[in-house]
Amino acid sequence: MADTSYNENQEPAHKRRVRYKGTHPRSYKEKYKELQPEKYADTVAKVIKKGGTPAGMHISIMVKEILDFLQIRPGQVGLDATLGYGGHTLAMLKCLEGQGHIYGLDVDPIESAKTRERLEKLGYGPEILTVKLINFANIDQVAEEGIDTIQSADTLEELAEKINVPVDAFVATVERYNELVDKGSDDDFGKRAEIMVKITEPPFYAGQLKATLLSASGGLHSDEYARVLDADAKPIEHLWVAGTCAGDFHGSGDYPTICPGINHGRCLTFGRIAGIEAAGGTVDEIESYDIKMASGGGIGRSTL
Repeated sequence: MADTSYNENQEPAHKRRVRYKGTHPRSYKEKYKELQPEKYADTVAKVIKKGGTPAGMHISIMVKEILDFLQIRPGQVGLDATLGYGGHTLAMLKCLEGQGHIYGLDVDPIESAKTRERLEKLGYGPEILTVKLINFANIDQVAEEGIDTIQSADTLEELAEKINVPVDAFVATVERYNELVDKGSDDDFGKRAEIMVKITEPPFYAGQLKATLLSASGGLHSDEYARVLDADAKPIEHLWVAGTCAGDFHGSGDYPTICPGINHGRCLTFGRIAGIEAAGGTVDEIESYDIKMASGGGIGRSTL
């Protein structure tokens, strides 16, 4: 009878690597080198250098672009609605420089635990990172627990310190604004006089507002064929324009926010017109056809 007793000094049996057809692994499980980065670091480095993502690894995309947009500063509170591997969260945590807090949401208990442990080993523990197992659709639950982007204080000086801005400059800005309210004219930013109110009675509040460029009221002069016009309103040969670069669209000079989709609509419409014209065709030769609206039951006519 064979001896099946276990010897603690006995070396574990060698496990053969996964076998696969051909000269290169194709499926996820066959890429055994990529799945063992600690043993095959050179292989993983080659895959990344070629622009690929090694099996079992996650590489976050557009990290720089996101940070450029958010402009994260120490002391702020933020939220990553899809924690995942934690790549974007890690980048945001670095921006905080140890001051502030990040909340990460995910519904995967296994991966969330791994990500929390991974980030904690990098120095980002519960004092600066909170991981919650909830869907981002329930983000209101997190807000109710204390994520507050609005700060308040009884003095302007205290409020300036809370939002991490120079105290003297902040107080001077408010005083300047109050002077313009008394004057009845916002000479600095053009705010309408009827909506200007003095900031004098505590408590004082401050919150961060961010804007993105959805559209533009100005742009290059153009005609109905998307041709760019010169100073004499004559088409410039071989030059078309579409999208937010095109002017002469918002007649009032102001973007009508009560009309959803107007910017996307003109981008698609005049983009197609410009393409047809640039290719040597003309929209005048395209037959009209009926369009049934998705809602409202209306029927329109289109030449596109």
